This record gives sequence, structure tokens and C-alpha cells, in this order.
Amino acid sequence: MNFIEDYIYLSDDEIHGGGQVEGEYYKIRYNPVSPYLTTISGNFDLNPILPQGEQGRTVFMLEQNVILDIADGLEMEGESGREFQFIPDFEADPPQSWDKVNISSSVTASTSLEYVMFAGAQNGVQAVGAGGSGPSQILLENCEFFRGGIGMYINNSRFNIINCTFASNGGNTMDNGLFMTNCTAGKVTLNDNLFVNNGVGDTYISAGIYLSSSDPEMIWNTIQDNGGGGIACYSSDPDLNTWDGLNDNPNTIQNNGGLIQTGSDGAEIYLASSSYPDINYNNIVDYDDVFFLPIGYMIYKDDFNNTLAVNAKNNYWGATPSDGFFYWGTGTQAPIDYSSYSGIELSSAEEYAVAMRLWERGEYAESARHFRNCVADTGAVGINSIHYLAGCVGELENRNFRALRGFLQDAAEEHEDDRVAAVAARFSTHCLTELGLYEDAMAEYGDRCDNAGNVQDSIAALIDYLSVAELADGGNIDATGSDTPSQIGKLVRLLQEHNSESGNGLIPDSYMLKNAFPNPFNSTTTIGFDLPDEQHVSLQVFDISGRLVQVLVNERLNAGRFTTAWSADLQAAGVYFYRLQAGSFQQTKKLTLVK
Repeated sequence: MNFIEDYIYLSDDEIHGGGQVEGEYYKIRYNPVSPYLTTISGNFDLNPILPQGEQGRTVFMLEQNVILDIADGLEMEGESGREFQFIPDFEADPPQSWDKVNISSSVTASTSLEYVMFAGAQNGVQAVGAGGSGPSQILLENCEFFRGGIGMYINNSRFNIINCTFASNGGNTMDNGLFMTNCTAGKVTLNDNLFVNNGVGDTYISAGIYLSSSDPEMIWNTIQDNGGGGIACYSSDPDLNTWDGLNDNPNTIQNNGGLIQTGSDGAEIYLASSSYPDINYNNIVDYDDVFFLPIGYMIYKDDFNNTLAVNAKNNYWGATPSDGFFYWGTGTQAPIDYSSYSGIELSSAEEYAVAMRLWERGEYAESARHFRNCVADTGAVGINSIHYLAGCVGELENRNFRALRGFLQDAAEEHEDDRVAAVAARFSTHCLTELGLYEDAMAEYGDRCDNAGNVQDSIAALIDYLSVAELADGGNIDATGSDTPSQIGKLVRLLQEHNSESGNGLIPDSYMLKNAFPNPFNSTTTIGFDLPDEQHVSLQVFDISGRLVQVLVNERLNAGRFTTAWSADLQAAGVYFYRLQAGSFQQTKKLTLVK
């Protein structure tokens, strides 16, 4: 490899040009005569053409003022955990932002970027006239646009943007996660993307997405916690009708703007200058965490040149909507039609977050309604919802555990997730205990113990049995007439059997990073892992940009089963990753923090 100038040229899996390898990074120097990184082209996969850090990522560190120029036909394909990253020069003092990514009119739809992160670009990613004449589009999939002055600027270009993250962008009050202009219908598709914590101002010009004369198709996107609002439309009609004829594909637009909002500031959707999009089958919510009342306007239709009605049917507003949720001008201005509002609900993760807020406020009846809906979900959301649902019923005046038992019995028989079904079955028996039917509860736990599919489940059922037996015996576990002593003997035998199967019962057979519980979580979650032998262990949490957030474990541990808690009180809501490394073993899983 010959370094000939202060830029590099990437083509056909080869590197030419200037700069130098420094540790885990490929340092890209700034040349004021030729500031472009000219050109990135060809086909890039995960072959070791560039130095890779310990996480397997290919990292470019760009000096101040460097411009990254994307050429036509580039195919840059990383994968989860092995991304291509373009980051600022963190070694400079102070750290410096690079200039921008340039996607020019010469770039056609043959170009695609997958698992590429652009962080700290002062002027973001800018595309003008890119994507050709259509109908194909430039593909951006699983990419991240992070901490730039603006996330991405698209002018008269064609893009299919899928599962990308636009986070913490905004250098001034006119910056957004995504700014789009002159992109008429059919040019841009936004599918399953996250726009979070973008914009630094509190007015609509700092919205997460700003559309000017642009009509993108939008489905499954999450737009939340952005400074000036969710989506701002100026002479734009984005396709926010997410019903495809068979199913809804809702966008979630929530909690944008500050805690105090007046007028158009912080509106979830702002409409101005003849913007009349159809807004159907979406989740549009903004409530405070204390009084659980709407903050600001869900949709704000500016008076200026916005005289026609807006169709906003079949959306979920978090509560029964009223005219106070909306603003549509004064005098003879046509209204916002928000009828048929009960046609959609929040996703399970979002509704779970709503239920947790209600639980924390002590509004158990309303909280129980939401937890009941979330039981239908799989994994942690379904399991946690059963726990909290039982807790809500216990706090209510009528304590209707008989009805809860019927609901949980149905869930135990019909749920698609065997883990949730097992918890539902256990708590349906718990309802018998709450009703004072101790003998019936003991009979069910005993039957579950005898017919469990494995020793661990037998042990869990037997422990439940003994807990009920203690209640039935008035707190005296050795009360005369009870068969508790024989059940304790059975428990000892089961433990001995479990020990003989797994060495000593505490030593696992293989390495494992367990699913965090709860997940999604609010504030604190527990992470477990197994070590079959002694190793130095590192357990770390990263944010969605790959930045290390916290080290939970960094020490040598004996073989065994371990758990640790992560308290994320000071972290922003969003997606995080936790990674276990023990010897040569490495595994990463995802966390979702909701607030």
C-alpha cells in the first residue's frame, strides 16, 4: 500500500492514498488543496482490508474539515457488531468535528450502505439530486447518523431508508435529525427508523424531521424526544396513512418538545403552508410523567395558508382525545378530523411504558388495563406485565383475583410464547392463594411439580407449594397434620438430582449471556451470565452509536452463575447494547430503556 497524498481512495476492496494506520483507527488527514476523501467506490464487505478494533468494527477517524465523497455504485455492507464507522478526530485537543458526507447527483440507485455509522459530521450527510431518475432508490439500511450538526439533508433525491437511527443531532436551532426538501411522492421511503433527541431549539424548526415541499412514505418509524417537535411540514403531505389494506404499520410520534409547550412549540406534528397529509393509524402521544395529561398539541395546523381540513382518523392518542389535543386556527378554519380514534393502540413496548407510569403514580385500575393488553406480547414485556397485573389487582378495592385467574388460565393455554404461558400458569395458581383457597393452590403446585418438564421447574413449583403451605398453616411451616416435612424432603432430593446433573448445581455447562430482565425497562434492569470455568470477565453497556456507557463487571471470576444490575437513571431513553466477554467467548444483546 503506497501513501501518495493526504487523502485515501477506496475502490474494489483496495486502499490507496494518504494517511496512516494509528492503533485501531485509520486516520484520514485533511488536505486544504484536495479536502475530499475521493472516492469511496466499489464493493466493501467485512474482509480485513482495514484495521479492525477489538469489536470487529472498521473505523475511520477523520480530521477537521475532511469531506467524505460517496461515488456511484458504492456497496458498503457491514453487519451488526462489525460496522463501518466514520468518526471525529477524538485524539485532537479539543476533539474536532469533520465536515460532511457528500452524495452528489452522479450517485444512482446502484449505491447502498448497510451498517455504516456517521458520527460528528459538522454538516451531516448531504444528498442533492442523488438516486437517479427512478423508480429505484439508494438504499440506507441499519445506518446511524449521530451527533452531527444535522443528521441528514436530502434535496430532490431518491432514498429507501430502513431501520436507521438519527440520534442527538443538532448544532443550532435550525438543525434536525432529517431535513428534506423538494422530494415529491415516491422519492423517499422511511421504514422502521428511530429519530431521537435531535434539535436544540424548542420551536418547530428544530423538529426531529423537517419536510419542505416533500412527501415521503412513512411506516413503523419512532420519532420521540426531539427538541422542537416530532414532524414539521411546510407545503408537504407525507404519507402518514399506515393502513395497507390488511394491516396497520403505525408510526410512533411521542414525547417531542419540552415539558412546557405553547402554541406550535413542541407539537408532535406541525402543519403549515398548505400541508394536508392523511394521518391515519399512528400512535401520537405526549404526556407528562407526573399528571399524565397531554403536553402541548398533538397536531398543530397553522392559520397561515392552511385552510382545508386534515384527516387524522384511527390514531391512538394515549387517552380519549378532545379538541384541546389539537389546534386548527381561528374563525372559519377547517378542523382536524380525529374521529374513530380507537382504531389503534400503542405497540406493546410503548403501552408497557405507559402502564409503568400509571403504576408509579398509583393509578392501578388504569395501569391494569394497559398491563392486561401487554400480556399478549412475547418475552420480557409479556412476563413483566403478568407480574404487574397481579400487583395492580391486589391494590384495587375489589381485588378480583377470580377474574384474573380466568384471564391467566386462558393465557397459559393459548399464548404463543411458552415462557409467558408458564408464568401465566404460575400466577393463575397464585390467584387461588389470594382467594384463600390454599388447598387448591397446593394441589396445583404439587401437580405442576410432579409433571414439570425439567428439574428446575419442579423445584420452582415445590418452593411455591411450600410458601402456600406456610400460609395455610398460619405461618408455622411444621404445623401438625401438614405434609410439609415430606415436601421439604422432596425438595432436598430434587436439589440433589439437579446437582448430580450439572456438577454441583451452581456450575453451568457453557458460557451464556442471559436476557436482561425486565426488558424493556424503566430505570433498572438485571443482567445474568454463566461461566463454566474461571475467567477474566468484562460486561459493558454501549449506546446505539457504539459509545461505551458503563462498565458493569471487570474482574476475574470463578465459575458459576452471576447477576448484576444496571441503573440507567442518568441515561436517555433509547436502545442500548450489553456485551459479555469472558476469555474467547463474546456475546452481545440489546436493551430498550423507556422513560
